[in-house]
Amino acid sequence: MQNIISYALFIVADCLIILLIPRDFSLAHWFGVPYAHMFFNWRFGPVPRILNYVTTGITAYVNLPADSVGLKGWFVGSDTLKLSSKEPIKLQVRETAESSEAHELSHRMIFDVQINLFNLSALAYMMASKREKCKFVCDRFLFTNGLTIEFEIKVEENDTYVMVLSSSSRIYIVFKGTTSVENMKTDMKVLTSPIESVLPTILSDDKHRVMSSHNWKHAKIHRGFADAYRSVSMELMTRVRKMFGMNQRPIYLCGHSLGGALSTICSLDIVLSLGVTELFITTFGSPKCGNMFWRNIYDELVPSYWRVAMRSDIITTLPYPGYAHVGKRAALSSTGDLFLDPNAIETIIWSRAGLGVKDHVKPAYQEALKLFASKYVPDYEPVFINDEETLEDSSDSLGNKFTVAERAVHTT
Repeated sequence: MQNIISYALFIVADCLIILLIPRDFSLAHWFGVPYAHMFFNWRFGPVPRILNYVTTGITAYVNLPADSVGLKGWFVGSDTLKLSSKEPIKLQVRETAESSEAHELSHRMIFDVQINLFNLSALAYMMASKREKCKFVCDRFLFTNGLTIEFEIKVEENDTYVMVLSSSSRIYIVFKGTTSVENMKTDMKVLTSPIESVLPTILSDDKHRVMSSHNWKHAKIHRGFADAYRSVSMELMTRVRKMFGMNQRPIYLCGHSLGGALSTICSLDIVLSLGVTELFITTFGSPKCGNMFWRNIYDELVPSYWRVAMRSDIITTLPYPGYAHVGKRAALSSTGDLFLDPNAIETIIWSRAGLGVKDHVKPAYQEALKLFASKYVPDYEPVFINDEETLEDSSDSLGNKFTVAERAVHTT
């Protein structure tokens, strides 16, 4: 209705311009361009007419409600998204018992949970590439947070690595990002594969309703990400299903860069293969994974997804043609500002200045998160796992001090 009113007012205004502006009024003489009056005449020239309609169309588009989908969405909201759009998006500093529930997490970003998932994303790099050097730091982080590594999967051929951790109340699945030539080859395979060639890993007799939809028939996934995920998916899904069956807990997924993309694909696989609904995902610097039909499926089935993206991180804009992001965006700047699920105007004005790769690395995200906390939540000081820290120079940065006896246990 809002857009229909806008269109009507524009047509009325356009008619008034034609009726009230003199026929010979033109800006052509300001430029001294021969025959320019034929194109720039404010009453009948085509250039002002086109500019007017384009401007009106853009204005109408950015004012669309959040639940608008497709051309029909310009006039009618989508029923599938109305439930999630009713709740305002909020930022919460610390997790509480109430905010841990699935309904709360679908529209609430909890800062200390995101810090924990960022640390797990960093831990995946350390466990895959610097295990011996960082053994004490990794063990201390796991001990302090009550985590146990249940299993790890690494495929040497494409250097895909995933680890699965557990606590008494949660399961964590973490993918490593790009660290090698093999990972770069995965990133560069920008052609697409049909979603049905990748998901679900475990096909049950009771096929999910979305697998018969129009979106499913046309959904496509980045081929490199699809191949990398397929190389670990069968073992991963089989073992996670066994873990979940023994003790049903919420599942959290995270990853940085390529790890974020693989976590995204894995999360939808968990919904389709295992039927898990308490599923929460945060990615850092993740590229796009699939096309708009993939996005439609994902956003319908996975309501709690935070995509943390640095303002100048060019990797989060890739691949360019035919790809779309999923979930809610948390736009982060190097100065410590944070926009939750920004609208089109905020995105255009704020988040496309100086794109590059320097803000894609983990330290850039870590520093921005630290600055945000110092500016807006000074009573909360996030602590980060440090892959440069070794046993000799370790400090008290990740929790309680170890006693001499505890330190001896970790060195033996």
